[in-house]
Amino acid sequence: MRITPHNLILHELIGLRCRIVKSTDPGHVGLEGIVIDETLNTLLLKCEDGKIRRIPKRNSVFHFILPSGEIVEVEGVVIVKRPEERTKKIPEKRW
Repeated sequence: MRITPHNLILHELIGLRCRIVKSTDPGHVGLEGIVIDETLNTLLLKCEDGKIRRIPKRNSVFHFILPSGEIVEVEGVVIVKRPEERTKKIPEKRW
C-alpha cells in the first residue's frame, strides 16, 4: 500500500524525512532529519549535521515528508505506540 496523508500512521515511519515543528523542548524545534528508529515513546532522527537525536513523541508535533513530496503534520501523541502495534490499528479519525 502506498503511503498517503490519510494512511501515514498505519505505515512504518523509518526512512521518512521528518521535521519537528513544535515541542516542549525548544532545542528540538526546527530539527530535521531521517527517522532511523522508533520506539514506544521516541523517534531517533539522523539530522543533517550527522548527529543522532532521540525525540519524544508525546511532547512534539512532526511534519513528515512523504516520498511524493507531500508534508503531513502529525501530533506525536497519535503515534505513541510501538510501531508493530500502530501499523495494525485502524484509525478512528483523522489526526
